[in-house]
Amino acid sequence: MEQVGCVNARDDICSTKQYIEHINQKSLCGITNWRLPDYQEFYDVLDFGETEKDASGVVYGMNFKFFPQQTLGSPYLEYGSVWFQAFTFTENDKVKTPEYLRMPLVTVRGADRGQSSSIEIYSDKKDPTADDSYQFPIR
Repeated sequence: MEQVGCVNARDDICSTKQYIEHINQKSLCGITNWRLPDYQEFYDVLDFGETEKDASGVVYGMNFKFFPQQTLGSPYLEYGSVWFQAFTFTENDKVKTPEYLRMPLVTVRGADRGQSSSIEIYSDKKDPTADDSYQFPIR
């Protein structure tokens, strides 16, 4: 983390921006313009023919040879999911609410890998007594 510069914030957390800058600086695979994939690009990385399973017997969603660190990422999601910040389902006036954004979600592991759904990301306008939620990580 020190090599990437994450210790500067003194919280031992690397932002996605820091990782991308570090990888681009190293010119990984000769490429200097790495970025996160968008929704469709990520979906194209899913390997529906993958047979490798984790210790719990859940099949990985991406080729394990190239993506060996496929974690769940959350205790709420049994098989691991990825959500995308590029667009939301609540941006039109008919359903827009200041309380949350509904972000697209792709299930990454298990028999349901590739399934698309959505997840609510609460804002500070949501009633504090409501259930917990994911939050946008900001620094």
